Amino acid sequence: MASGDHETAVQTAVSRLFGRDMIYMAAWAAQLVITALLTPVLTRLMLPTQYGRAMAATAVMQVQFVILGFGLFTGVQRAFAREGEDAARRVVTVACAMAVAGGALFYGTGRWWAPLLGLGSFPATVKYAVIWAVLNALTNTPLGLIRARDQLRWYVTASFAQSIFAQLLAVIFVLIEGRSARGYMLGEVVGQLTAVIVVLAAARPRRVGRGHQQVLAGIVKFSLTLLPASVAGFVIGDSDRLIVQAKLGATALGRYAVAANIGGFVAIALGALGGIWVSRLFAIEDERVLRDVVGATRDGVGQLAAGCTLAVAAVSPILLAIWVPARFHRHGLLLVTALVAVQAIPAVIGGIYSQTLIVHGRARPVAIVAVTAAALNILLNLLLIPPFGIDGSGLASLIDLGYWAAAYHLLLRDGCPPLRVRPAVVVLCLAGASISSTALSTGGWVLALRIAVAVAALVFCCLRLLSLALPSRFERLRGAFIRRRPV
Repeated sequence: MASGDHETAVQTAVSRLFGRDMIYMAAWAAQLVITALLTPVLTRLMLPTQYGRAMAATAVMQVQFVILGFGLFTGVQRAFAREGEDAARRVVTVACAMAVAGGALFYGTGRWWAPLLGLGSFPATVKYAVIWAVLNALTNTPLGLIRARDQLRWYVTASFAQSIFAQLLAVIFVLIEGRSARGYMLGEVVGQLTAVIVVLAAARPRRVGRGHQQVLAGIVKFSLTLLPASVAGFVIGDSDRLIVQAKLGATALGRYAVAANIGGFVAIALGALGGIWVSRLFAIEDERVLRDVVGATRDGVGQLAAGCTLAVAAVSPILLAIWVPARFHRHGLLLVTALVAVQAIPAVIGGIYSQTLIVHGRARPVAIVAVTAAALNILLNLLLIPPFGIDGSGLASLIDLGYWAAAYHLLLRDGCPPLRVRPAVVVLCLAGASISSTALSTGGWVLALRIAVAVAALVFCCLRLLSLALPSRFERLRGAFIRRRPV
């Protein structure tokens, strides 16, 4: 491929990743925004102990959901690209059967594993968590097929059902059930059931016969190699909550969950891009193009994450004042909120690296690194929570995610360009500013300065996104600005 053709192919691929595909991320982020906006309602309706119990049960759901998904969200997209739509629809059928069978096993053994996690003798909140996990798994693989087909309307509808609608139901059931964690979980279950109906209507699973077993077995085998990495990823994200509850109690977990809810928004929103982009990455056949696309997306999404992180950290005093009442001791949550926010940088970069390794067929090294990172995360939390409290948990996960991203970078080697100095310096400076901002005052003129910094950071993110999605238009805008600037 000629140099000019190569550059055009890379630029076109990057524009698609940061163009239409960002609409899928926006749909995902919209659910997070609405969910986050309802958090202040929940924290005022529920005592910190009840809120903490609900978050502990949610952590159980998230880990079990990943297990019950069996890696088939990625597997169904690979099947669609290589085997065709019929094979992908049969993968949905297999995924649903496996999710139900696995969920029945979790539910039947709950009285044994729940006490080991410090959750009591399989209470109602944890039972609802298992049911929620099954329904989430029944939604996830069909969503992968919907994404591969590029059916944006169905994707948005299902996302709305399992997030916004479910959260509204959760608030209603909290009021009905005496402002309890059990009511919250019941509302989420009913909302998720609605999402299952939507995605199955769109995906249209097909009957599996004997003639399809060989192809499906290959797809399932590929997907199962991704399962350890997926489970480890959620262990990294959720084991800290279980350890906080075990070491510090439900009240401390409630406070930590609020900080994670605010600080983790960037990581969750941008972290979804890896799964959204994997269909595009599978479609790139030229290895040189794929290599440069990965490098460009790494630099771009790293800077976007760093800019958004600074914006969140700068206005965290305002967000905390809105999110929770004074009984949550808001001022003590500034540092952990910033630490959780900065985790978005290694999280999104590591996510891109891991998806690229999967496209290259290197699922086993991905799993090994993820499992070691999960073990390291548990160890660091056990070491740092006793002396530093919930701040120690935020620091532990930040260190662990840094190891995770660095290990994947070394594994890729020639699969992506080396780190460039300018983007790396920008990312490090923005991350340092995010953590340093927690030492500043939260009132008076300093608060106004915080707001100004947040606005500047968001403007930076918008310009960076424009340069990636519409490079020619950005260059024209940049050229017009330079010509108008006085000498």
